[in-house]
Amino acid sequence: AEGHTDDILCMARAPDKRTFATGEIGRSPKIIVWDSEKMERLACLQGFHKRAVLALCFSPGEGDYLASVGQDTDHSVAIYDWRREQLLVTYRGDKEKILSISWSPFDQML
Repeated sequence: AEGHTDDILCMARAPDKRTFATGEIGRSPKIIVWDSEKMERLACLQGFHKRAVLALCFSPGEGDYLASVGQDTDHSVAIYDWRREQLLVTYRGDKEKILSISWSPFDQML
């Protein structure tokens, strides 16, 4: 499939202001990374999150990494090297709902 198959719940813009990521709801939700000028899919990230992807953000600078928050019980966080479509690290977020995620502009901390 070229794009999403269910409702989109979140979106993030990369530092280049051209690349966007969108996250959907669903049993095995997808994160799609798009080139907004060419209207082409650049990457599809799927398999870690369950139920939905609630929040997304690109890392500062070149936007090499994409962080996401899922709607599972622990609101798990994933960090991807989206260009390689590779899941790098995951961790439990919090039992309370996480509504947004962002990288520090001063260092590589989430």
